Amino acid sequence: MNLDPKYRKKLALYSSPGKTFNVAGLQSANIIIPDEELRAKYKKGNSEAGYSQANIMGQEALKACYTFGADWVDELVLYIKGNVDYVRDFLQANLPKAKLVEPEGTYLVWIDFSGYGLSHDELENRILNKAKLWLDSGIIFGPETALFERFNLACPRSVVEQAMKQLAEAFPES
Repeated sequence: MNLDPKYRKKLALYSSPGKTFNVAGLQSANIIIPDEELRAKYKKGNSEAGYSQANIMGQEALKACYTFGADWVDELVLYIKGNVDYVRDFLQANLPKAKLVEPEGTYLVWIDFSGYGLSHDELENRILNKAKLWLDSGIIFGPETALFERFNLACPRSVVEQAMKQLAEAFPES
């Protein structure tokens, strides 16, 4: 491991194929703890919490994902990028006051609706009752993002297209 030894005593690396490969329900993960003392503490706490036995289906899924999944992930990334491109182009053409916040490595994107001059409550009403979309309101992340909505673009393009169509119908004055 190419890491300054002073950090090894504090390092615990957790990763999982759960979201990337949609196998979260199989409860598989990697936990890498280089320091033996810290690893022993983790194992003890994990055992006391009742998580001492690994899930065999999860182990096999994890192995399959990491062994055979690289091409699939590459295709997935391109597909999601296509969804982001679609949303960006759609907003520019149909909802120019709404601004896409360019994602930095995720399938979740933010759209800033502050250009419409609505209050948070007015925006939520329009999103829920006119667009008929159930999104993550930015306000749950703080007042600075009260006029933002979070969209999940890890879905079929047809779903993204339908959501954008409904959004445009809810903002006819654009």
